[in-house]
Amino acid sequence: MIYEKKIFIIMTVITVLYSSQSRMLKGPLSRLIKEVLPEHDDLNYVDVDMSFAKLIDLSNECLALPIGYDKKAIVAENFFYLAKTREKKKLIKGDDDEPLLAFFRNPDPLIHLFILVYSDSLDEKSVYYKALAEGDAKFLPVASLDSNQWQAFIPKYFEKHSASIEELAVNELLERTGGDYSLFIQEANKLLAYTNGDPIRLVDVQQLVPAPLEDDIFLLSNALTKGDKKTALHIWKDMQVRGSASNAIPLMNMLANQFVFLDQIRYLYRRGMEAYDISSKLKCSLGRVKACLYNVRKMASPCLHRAINQLYVYQSSVFQGKMTDKLAFEMFIANFEI
Repeated sequence: MIYEKKIFIIMTVITVLYSSQSRMLKGPLSRLIKEVLPEHDDLNYVDVDMSFAKLIDLSNECLALPIGYDKKAIVAENFFYLAKTREKKKLIKGDDDEPLLAFFRNPDPLIHLFILVYSDSLDEKSVYYKALAEGDAKFLPVASLDSNQWQAFIPKYFEKHSASIEELAVNELLERTGGDYSLFIQEANKLLAYTNGDPIRLVDVQQLVPAPLEDDIFLLSNALTKGDKKTALHIWKDMQVRGSASNAIPLMNMLANQFVFLDQIRYLYRRGMEAYDISSKLKCSLGRVKACLYNVRKMASPCLHRAINQLYVYQSSVFQGKMTDKLAFEMFIANFEI
């Protein structure tokens, strides 16, 4: 039996959540943020994607006090400096980690920092881990089930509630909930109420369970790398209608992550790896790798790097008040070049 672990950490200023399945971190992170900040907006909540941000950028956010609020929450996504890997982690040229290490050792009680690490283990020998431990940070591993365990658990869950689910519906439900136990329970209960004892079919899942935001970002990046701006804008407009684009800044971070992912695929392909080997190395679905390869195999790496830099520039324009987040996102799509 699987139990959802409830986490209640109010006094801890810095919390490190880690799992190799990044989407498993969403539920615990959301609950922790709500405990610290029941209501938040752009003035007291900041999302920093460490895939392309510098450590000095994160430390600047940590040292900036909240405006008009008594607390501030910062989420540092993909803090790979803490991940236990064989690769030696080097600072980007011009970066400086000393201010951040100082904050780790002596955090400001007004600033709640949530660090997300996409790994099942942490590098306890790293200078960052030691500084965090010195500052009494909380380290929370988020247990994850593999695909086979989920495939076995989902039908049993519905059987326990006197219902059944088709095999295709199981696969679709797993894809749309992404291994997030909290989200699965929420959507499973919705399906149970809707079907009222009837078998749960694929069409039920497709109609009731929203596709994950990652799917929208994948389709958006796919359209852009094809040079199809019209489809990309249509996807963006549809996201706004569905209410999944209320804040475009996190979407820019996700899109930047997708471009990093595409660059990794392009690099491995050019080194002679086949799609199956790439999917195994990057721990992602074979179908998704094949779909990405179709567009990026002929692309040059500078194109993807330029796209990431452009996203950073548009984000900066939003933070400086030069344009709204939605306008910045639309401008990025309109000006995207292969």
